[in-house]
Parts: sequence; C-alpha cells; structure tokens
Amino acid sequence: MAHGFVIRFVVSVTSAGSPFSHRTLAAGLLLLVSARGTALAEGPSPPAPRGAVTIEQAIAAAMRRNPELAATRVDVGVRAARAVQAGLRPNPTLGFEAEDVAGSDRRAGWEAGQTTLSVSQALELGGKRQKRRRTANLERDVASWDIVVRLRALVSEVRKAFAATLIAQDRLTLSEKLIRIAEDSVRSVGVTVDAGAVSPVERLRAEVNLSRARASRLAARRELENARSILAATWGEPSPLFERAAGALSPAVRPAPLETLLPNIGKIPDLARADAEIEQRRAALSLEQSRRIPDLSLVAGGRHYAEDGGGALVFGFSLPLPLFDRNQGNILAAAREVAQARLAHDAVAVTVEARARQAYVAVEAAAEQASIFRDETIPRAERAYAGAKDGYARGLFRYLEVLDAQRTLFELRAEYLTALATYYDASAELSRWVEHSDTSPERAHGDRHD
Repeated sequence: MAHGFVIRFVVSVTSAGSPFSHRTLAAGLLLLVSARGTALAEGPSPPAPRGAVTIEQAIAAAMRRNPELAATRVDVGVRAARAVQAGLRPNPTLGFEAEDVAGSDRRAGWEAGQTTLSVSQALELGGKRQKRRRTANLERDVASWDIVVRLRALVSEVRKAFAATLIAQDRLTLSEKLIRIAEDSVRSVGVTVDAGAVSPVERLRAEVNLSRARASRLAARRELENARSILAATWGEPSPLFERAAGALSPAVRPAPLETLLPNIGKIPDLARADAEIEQRRAALSLEQSRRIPDLSLVAGGRHYAEDGGGALVFGFSLPLPLFDRNQGNILAAAREVAQARLAHDAVAVTVEARARQAYVAVEAAAEQASIFRDETIPRAERAYAGAKDGYARGLFRYLEVLDAQRTLFELRAEYLTALATYYDASAELSRWVEHSDTSPERAHGDRHD
C-alpha cells in the first residue's frame, strides 16, 4: 500500500507594504511525496519560463523547479518511509539445536542425539513500537514543515529578485533616455558653436556628458544581467533564458501600523516547525524512557529423540536483567534535546520579531524617502531643467547651467529607483514574517499507521 504526504501552500501577497499591492497574487502548490521519497524526484523538470515573465509565473516556476525545494520534498519521503519501518513488529526467529551428538561411546553418532526446532518471538514491552512509530511520524512532520518554511522563504526570494529585475530594467531605460538627451545636446550645442554664438568648450562639455551617459548605460546593463541571473536561479536556471520581467513598479506606500502586523508572527510556519520539533523531541524522550523496560522473548518448539524416535514440546522465555544498562545516557540526552528544542523555539521567536521590526523600519523609511522624491524633489528638478533649457535657448544661460540641471534631475531619478529597490526588498522581507497565509501540511488518507 502506498503512503503519501500532501502539503498545501497558498500565499496571498496583498498585505500592506507588499511591493505588488496593486494586484492580487495567489500562488498554490500541492506536493505529493510517496513513501519511497522518489515521486517528485523522477521525470523531467517542467520547462523554464521564456519571453516576458510575470511575478505569478516566476513564483510558479520556482516552486516547480527550485532544486533546494525538490531536495526538501524528497526528505519528507525519506522520513515517511522511516515512519513505515518504525511501525513494524520484530521478526520471529527460527532456531535449530542438536544435542548429544558426535560424542563418545554410544553418543558417537546421531543415534542418541536430540534435535530441537523452535521459533522465538520478541515481545516489545512498554509500548516501544507505538512510541517508535509516533517519534518517526513526528520526524516526518518536522520535515514537512521544512517544506512550508522553504516555500515561504522562496516566495520572498522571488519577490526580491523580480523587483530587482524591474528596477534594473527601469535603470537601463533611464540611462538610454539620458543618452538620447545627451546626443541631442551634442547636436544642438554643435550648431550653436558652429554659428559662433558660444565657445567650443561648450561642445566639449556636451561630448563629455554623452560619454558619461554611455558609461552609465554599460553599468545599467551589467546590473540588469545580474538581476536576471539571480531571478532565474530561483527556478534552478544557471543562465537566464527569459527576455524580461513583465510588470510595472507600483508607488511606495507606508505599511500598516506595526502593532497590527506583529500578531501574525505567531502564525508563520517557522514557529510551527519549532513547535513540531519540540513535540518530536518529547516523543523521542518517551521512547528512550520505554527502552528501560527489557523486552521478553518467548520460545516454542519441538524436540526429537533419535534413540526411540519420540518427541516432546519445548517452551521457554528470556528476559534481560536491567542491572547495569537502564538506558540512562540516552534518556538524559533525549531530555536535554527537549530543552534544546524549547530554547531553539524561543530563539526563532526572538529572531523573527527582530527581523520583522527591522524590515518594517526599512519599509517605512524607504516609502517616505520614495514619496519625497516622487512628489516633491523630482517635480522641482524637472521644472528647473525645463527652465534651464528654455533659458539656454533664449541665450539667458550657459550650457553649463543646463548640464547641471540635467545631471541633477537624472541623479534624483536614479536615487528614486534606489529608494524603490530598498522598499521592495524590505517589503518582501516584511511579508515573509508578518504576512498571514494558509500554510499547513495536511496528511493524505492512509498516511498514518496508528
């Protein structure tokens, strides 16, 4: 009979502070791992995304193809197989004995010998089999929570990488726009210089500005290639084959108040996994305690007497005397592992809340900074640049004033993208710790063997 394990993972990324709050993203996955642990390891992987990739497609591809996630799935299958093994009873033992043979005088041969054929069966006392099976089932549950934790972390990684790719695409677009403006300036200034209206130095300044813009474009291209590689790596693709990330950068918005988000920390799978590990360690302690009780072995068989051809039944039992080894060391170690698991749970709780608070501060600061750039600084710089160009066309300003206004405007736009990048990265991190989602492992029918 096949025994499976189902893990359901559904994430909704519409919480406050999400970088993709302008849409509803729901990514689901049903994972079925056989007791042999090979169901998801066999067969070819689905094809990697091509062309324009949306955030939904990126998350789905990562869930299907991420190699680390696949290895975690197989581990659940390994634990499930061990749980099956842990629930099995000890095998009976077939025994054979020959007595009073190959001796002296009338016992020199087999004529006076006795032969006994017996079957012995160990009886596990103290509920060892049930406790062993429960411990193995809980180990499998811990492994299943590892999948949920990894899935949630993977979604956060994809969000960050996707947002970084969008940012890099916009940086490249900005640099190309700056090159077009710089090329137009070189032509415009050249005409003015040729007419003798301004010094030839102005042409040199325009050409230097063009060279600088081209260098910025090279840097933007490298940044984009790096971002694409990081995104493709989330679905196990070493070299990106998709063309671009499809989507628009939504405005940065302030997150909901922190006190409304912190209660969700208790619902994240990282803490559920820590709880499951405590339960597993307790079960392991109970199992070690049960091993203080020795197991009883019963023997039954038949004996044949060669001298007269007669026979008789043989019965017996054996029971170890726990005088020296009462499993003290293993019990003590298991008790300390329970305490260790409790401390690890507390450490996870502290770490998660600290990371959530750090991410919240980063989101709040980046959102405020991006808003200032978008609503105040950049509009003023645009007006200053337009005024400088108009004044230069009328002969009121030198080209140096136009160049300075242009440089200021594009530097501010680049800083705005940097603020957005920080905002999206911190938002994905915050969502990982405080975003409520339906993430729970559910055992398939026939999975347990109680």
